[in-house]
Amino acid sequence: WTNPRYLQKSLAVLHYYPISLNEARRRWPDKAGEIKSDGDILKELGDERKEINTQEAGKGGILTTYASTAYNIINFFKGARDTSDDEEVLLVEAWVRDYRTVTDKTEEQHVDEMGNIAVVVNEVTRPKYPGYIRRVTVCNSGQLVLEDTTNPNINPSMPEEQAMRTYLWDKFPFAAANSIKDTASGWGHSDIEQLEDLNIEFNKALSQLVLIKDKVSRLKLINPKTSGVPNDALTNFPGILNPVNAQEGNGIHYLDYPRVPADLQNAISLFKDMFFLVSGSFDLDMAREPGRAVLAYKAIAALLERVNTMMRGKVRSYSRLIRERGRMYLSMVQNFYTEDRWITYKDPEGNDAYRKVNGQDFRIPFKLTVVTGSTMPVSKVQLREEAVALFEKGAIDQEELLDHLEWSGRSTVVRRMKQGIIGQLTEKMGALGMPEQFAEYMNVLIGMKDNDFKRAIRDGQIPKFDEVIKAVQDGEEPPDPKEETDIMLKQAETKAKMAEAGRLEAEAELAAQKAITEQIKQQVQMAGVEYDNEQLKIDRAKVVADIKKGERENREFGNRIKQERGMKSNNKEEE
Repeated sequence: WTNPRYLQKSLAVLHYYPISLNEARRRWPDKAGEIKSDGDILKELGDERKEINTQEAGKGGILTTYASTAYNIINFFKGARDTSDDEEVLLVEAWVRDYRTVTDKTEEQHVDEMGNIAVVVNEVTRPKYPGYIRRVTVCNSGQLVLEDTTNPNINPSMPEEQAMRTYLWDKFPFAAANSIKDTASGWGHSDIEQLEDLNIEFNKALSQLVLIKDKVSRLKLINPKTSGVPNDALTNFPGILNPVNAQEGNGIHYLDYPRVPADLQNAISLFKDMFFLVSGSFDLDMAREPGRAVLAYKAIAALLERVNTMMRGKVRSYSRLIRERGRMYLSMVQNFYTEDRWITYKDPEGNDAYRKVNGQDFRIPFKLTVVTGSTMPVSKVQLREEAVALFEKGAIDQEELLDHLEWSGRSTVVRRMKQGIIGQLTEKMGALGMPEQFAEYMNVLIGMKDNDFKRAIRDGQIPKFDEVIKAVQDGEEPPDPKEETDIMLKQAETKAKMAEAGRLEAEAELAAQKAITEQIKQQVQMAGVEYDNEQLKIDRAKVVADIKKGERENREFGNRIKQERGMKSNNKEEE
């Protein structure tokens, strides 16, 4: 195939990987004696390989030996070890589509009205392998079959009508995506293929610049032979030079170094820009504002959007790859999460929530999608800058700002800031004689987040203000919100247990009703057979009556014809 999308349309997919010889013999102990290492198979094929040790010993030399000799020499210095520890065997898994079917025969007995028993044989054809997928594992160059199984991604204990709804029922557990599509090959183009030539040209230009730099850093001093100044006197130490005359003194100078060609610098910048352009990436220097060494969050957002635009082909391929793997994961969950698992997620209010799940809970139709842009990088600097700007404009509060800044202990800071003015007011009202219960009630409300407060109001976990006033007037202790929450949680657990018990009782009742229904169905079937027999008798009587009626009408018609001709009939009517 020339497109990874056609992978699921293939008749077979080969998956090969090496493992150690000991591991292979441990996984298939019944065939451990027949499994051979790849080295033994290469020897049987007459393949000779050489190892060259280029490390110099003494005056130098090259050690060239056959593989077996070199292996023994190395093991002599490293210590004797079992050769099977390093030997490997190549496993090849052939995932193929096998469309063969098997026929299951079932017999049913039927009893007619005469008491005769008739046996009816029903034949049901089904796939030999679930989803027509079969996996064969081989080694020893394909000469030894280690395993031949049905689709291992389907739980054999799962009902077939439920397993057919899972994603991996009739699909290979493989997914592929190309970085850059190629209409002639399924492997596509890699980024390095597109950037290799540009990288070579960039390296050449940089090497030329380094060469000129090295020449510039090695300056030459011109000292005319007629200057009268020896070369040893031309040092960096303080001293006095006495040329023969002023004209000869002016002849002592440094040799002019070659200038760096402007075309060379332009070529380096051009290759650099082309590299980022072809790779679909960007250079952070492009976002720097003149005179500033920092990046504005707007520039970061613009650059990220540009990357998303330039890499939209890759993003689509990777999104499809993530979607395929996600569906495969859900299929494995539906098949093999036979025990309760705990998962975490975000509730609609943005808080962490926990839930107990089971594979049976996931056996529902799923439609998994990948949100556009979810696979792209997100700049935390951008989010923080935006949060600061929104806070300054009053669009968000302090709690939301600290959450975006990921400030340590932000919940404590928010609670302390909220208790500033209101806490002082509570103290002043307490000094004026406000009951202590009111102060505690207000402190509990101050410390609650907005999302928690809304959820508590909705669930009725916080007592109303009039209830607190009535409790204080009656001299009773006002209800504690925490205790109310615990009580409601216990009530919810009790209701859940009662619901579970009711569900079990309903299932038992349903099973009993199903048995009664089955008996009624059998009785209805027997009554239907008797009704059919009676109906056949009635139909036969009707046919006989119709035949006799026809014969009688025929005789009457013959008598009338004879009377018209003056003849008498000797027929007698039946009584």
